[in-house]
This record gives sequence, structure tokens and C-alpha cells, in this order.
Amino acid sequence: MPSSMMKAPPDAEVTTISGRSRVFLAIALVLLLGLAWTGLSGGLRLLQASFSRGQQVEAVTQMAFGFFALLSAATKFWGRRWWPVAVACFALSFGVAGGLFVVVWNRSSAVVGLVTGAVCVLIAAAIIWLLRTGARS
Repeated sequence: MPSSMMKAPPDAEVTTISGRSRVFLAIALVLLLGLAWTGLSGGLRLLQASFSRGQQVEAVTQMAFGFFALLSAATKFWGRRWWPVAVACFALSFGVAGGLFVVVWNRSSAVVGLVTGAVCVLIAAAIIWLLRTGARS
């Protein structure tokens, strides 16, 4: 077989990148929709079970990250100019809800709450990166 026939077509790399991008987009959307469900349903349950003002604030913040997760997924396709605002609000509310949860429900220290909140913001940043990278092509 001649060596020219063994080469990959010139657009083979593009097809691979496009396939990878679709996988990233699918992973990001599944994570965002799962977080939207968890945030909204879990926040409602926690709001009903809350005894203190801190627990109520955390439950509302949890519902907020659920709403902003759903909005982040939607604005990536419709209303794109609002997408940066939606993902910023998602990351912020996800970090605040994660940090508050360990403090007001598990009675952990404020330092543990700050570390947990920072980790939640990093997780949100990774999801946003997946969404941005997946939707490029």
C-alpha cells in the first residue's frame, strides 16, 4: 500500500476534537442539571427542616445555586449574553452554599467552611471550563 493512502484525512483531527468537545459538553450539562435538581429539591427540603436563621439562609443559597445551574445550562444555548453572569452567580452561590452547609448543619468551624466553600468554587470552575470547552465547536 502506498504511504499516501495510509495517512489520516486532513480533517481527522478536527473530527476528534469535535467529538471530545461534545463529550465535554455532555458531561458539563449532566453535572449542571444534576446540581440544579439537587440544589432546588434539597434546598426546599432543608428549608422545611431548618431551625435557625443560618440554616434558612443556607437552604435559600442552595436553591439559588440550583437555579443558577439550570440558568447556566440554558443561557449557553439561549440568551448567550447572560451566560457569564449566570455562571458567575452559579459559582458564587455554589461556594457559599457548600461553605455554609458544613457550618450551620454539621456545626464545623468557620475555617472548614471556608475551605469547603473554596473547593466548591473550584468544582464550579471545572464545570464551567467543561461547558466552555465543549460548546466551542
